[in-house]
Amino acid sequence: MLIRLMAISTLLAVGAPAIAAEICDLPSATLAKFAGGTLLAEDKDGNWNEFGGFQGLSRPTDISFAYVVKDNMTERAGVIAVKTARWMPARGGSRSGSVKLVRDGSFPDPQCSSPPFPSRSVTVRAYEDYHGRGFVESRALDSTAEAGGTYSARQVIEQFHSKYPSSRGCRSSDITTYDGFEYRNNRSQFSYDTSVVDNGWSYATTNLLASLIPAALAAPSRLQQQRTQIFHYKVTPAKSTCIMFDLTSVTADQVLRINDVENRDSIFRAGEKRWQPAEVR
Repeated sequence: MLIRLMAISTLLAVGAPAIAAEICDLPSATLAKFAGGTLLAEDKDGNWNEFGGFQGLSRPTDISFAYVVKDNMTERAGVIAVKTARWMPARGGSRSGSVKLVRDGSFPDPQCSSPPFPSRSVTVRAYEDYHGRGFVESRALDSTAEAGGTYSARQVIEQFHSKYPSSRGCRSSDITTYDGFEYRNNRSQFSYDTSVVDNGWSYATTNLLASLIPAALAAPSRLQQQRTQIFHYKVTPAKSTCIMFDLTSVTADQVLRINDVENRDSIFRAGEKRWQPAEVR
């Protein structure tokens, strides 16, 4: 499946300076109709409606999306992880495959900007060692990310992550400090393991043992063609925004997960939004 994603984020007030080179194309009147965290899809007539899922697709379809970002209480900046994949029959006996990493820009703040990142890929094992288990060293992370490349998988992943300003200073999208009364942190929210995203890292015996199983013997994953992209935004109570992206050749086996890692419900993270087949774990 070919995927084309466009990072789009801006303030919507007249005369307000854009916080990124891209622009949220939805008028403020359209955004006002929907709550923050709503995923909109554009229909054939150019109207934007709340997206209900991929289950009704009978043939490959191109879809344009807009994800609404609002905060009625405070001004904040942040990053959103858009994770896509296909739910396919398990292949072979190993967790083969890669995760494509994409970040087109960075937050335009002199204190919190990040260097440009050319799209690269790392193995699924390296990606989950870093995000799903919290490792900074492993055979997968220490290996060269791409054939003929000079960077290890860990270096590529660290270059992919991005900084953004917050009330607690300049933060990174892969920071590992815990907030409030929960065991989730920014880095864990990038995992494709939903139990890690929902509950945080676990160092229980079962998880530790699973991490020690050689990749060739691990249970095969049905998530294929994985792709993670970082988007930046800034929002205030008076000025909503959105990120916009396209998925092409989408079918009913599409997996789409969106995680606003800085968004909170009181003291807890707001959680990840998911649109995927019912049997996906």
